Amino acid sequence: MIFAQKVGIITYYEIKKDTKGGAFGSRVAPEDACFQGRDTRRNGHEYDRWGIETDDVHRQGGRQDALLVCSATPSAGGGTAQCELAGSEVDSQGNERCLQRADARAHERFAEGIRILDRDRPGQRPKENPEGEEVFEEVVSFLSGYRELFNPTFGTIRKNRSADKILYEGNTFVWTVLLGAFLRCGSRNQMDVRRNDERYALSVLKLAGQDWWVRDSEFTTPCSESCCNYLKRGCTPALEKALVDQTRYLIKGKYFDFAKLRGTIVIALDGSKHEKIRACKWGGRRNLRFVLEAKIITPWGWAISVMSEPIRAYSTDEEKQDCEYKGFIRLAKRIKDAFPRLGICIVGDALYACSPVIRICEQYNWDYIFTFKQGCAPAAYREAEALMDVCPENSGRIVCHNQHGKPYDGGSVSWAGNVEIARSADDFVNFNVVKVCAADTEGSEETTYEGCFATSFDVRNAENAAEIARWGRQRWNIENNFKVEKHDGFGLEHNFCNKARASRNFYLLMQLANNLWQIFNLGHLYRLQKRYRKVSQKEWVAIIRECFHRIGIVSFAHVPRRYLSRELMM
Repeated sequence: MIFAQKVGIITYYEIKKDTKGGAFGSRVAPEDACFQGRDTRRNGHEYDRWGIETDDVHRQGGRQDALLVCSATPSAGGGTAQCELAGSEVDSQGNERCLQRADARAHERFAEGIRILDRDRPGQRPKENPEGEEVFEEVVSFLSGYRELFNPTFGTIRKNRSADKILYEGNTFVWTVLLGAFLRCGSRNQMDVRRNDERYALSVLKLAGQDWWVRDSEFTTPCSESCCNYLKRGCTPALEKALVDQTRYLIKGKYFDFAKLRGTIVIALDGSKHEKIRACKWGGRRNLRFVLEAKIITPWGWAISVMSEPIRAYSTDEEKQDCEYKGFIRLAKRIKDAFPRLGICIVGDALYACSPVIRICEQYNWDYIFTFKQGCAPAAYREAEALMDVCPENSGRIVCHNQHGKPYDGGSVSWAGNVEIARSADDFVNFNVVKVCAADTEGSEETTYEGCFATSFDVRNAENAAEIARWGRQRWNIENNFKVEKHDGFGLEHNFCNKARASRNFYLLMQLANNLWQIFNLGHLYRLQKRYRKVSQKEWVAIIRECFHRIGIVSFAHVPRRYLSRELMM
């Protein structure tokens, strides 16, 4: 028995010698039974309920945990009484432990069924989730300013509509499409899904400035088919003017002061596929619509649309194909008329590194940076390489800085001056060429970019050459922006309407919405993202869209003024 006490095991036959079932008691520990809310004596009568005697249970091999049996050795002649007394002591000790444990649990805190420990949270505290109400206040304050800018221009569209026969004013049609593009609906069906929610419809009416409605009718917005019918008729000049007005507003607001190259606004040019014509009887490129876009680019990633020129894959009037070069001739004249005194630098790919385009830039007093490849002007390219070999002093290293301001080697540059492209003895142009071999990763000798640029800017040292190369590579801002318009909900390349004029107007409203989102994202959302956790642009759009349907714009009378954050615009 002493050995059994040391190892914590009491055999069945040793207990049977002293007592007849008294030592077995309950099969559940008293403190556990109290914890579970049960009577500690319940299991003592469990076998009686089924008419089974305790002895029969023992004969069937009943088991008992050694920790629940008193280990005191009973004296001779009084085994049964002493075991019962020992069992009562175990019960009383178990009840005391149960009360102590219950008293300790009474002081514990719970939240949603989870026990709260009395200690601090380890690690860094997580940031807050974004609040829709605060973001929506930013959106309303932001759109209120552009509402005052756009509505006078939108109001000039189709002013002769009968006031007694209409339900929506012209501005309402335009803002229905513009707000749908701003919220990245991406298609007409998506715009129509929840267009008749009262809060959303009221927001569109407030943005459009429509201050009346018919009696006994709920607030609604026009369907996309009605918007198509409205945009088919003479809206293009007004929407093009809205784009120009927005650009002038940004220039006067000094949004691009830290994005100028030697005092000039940098405008990137590039063509893109607009959409595919449905049920077109022609094949190949004739069933596609193309567009030449001019966007202001910045070091912080903006690509703000200024103007666009449609390019027809095939002109039935002239019976020949249109092209990006011919589109540039038309677009350049429009840009010069809209901004006659603005200093402009044109950035483009190798297609524009030719004598006619350079002559147009010189005629309008514009600077330029064009990608320069061997195939576009072989003789001029060979001349530039020869001049760089002859003058090895016209080369240097690129000095870059990491996020901590520490300089590191970013590759090499070399340059050549007065390179000539000649079409004849009397028809030639001169320009400078900069060659760059850039290593963008700190501590890496691997070349990440290698190319040449033709430019009108003077290049006197390696710093000037590196600046030209850096802005020449910024042309990819417009490519990245096209990618966002195609794949992130704006709807570029989606056929909104087969009619050419309506399709053109949908495209212009898409560019307005894209400009608005870029400004809002960097100037307003960036300030909120410092306090909230990281949220993607698509998630922000989803939050704002839901707020338009849940909260809506009630009035612009008491909108708090929220200023643009320019922290990243330096």
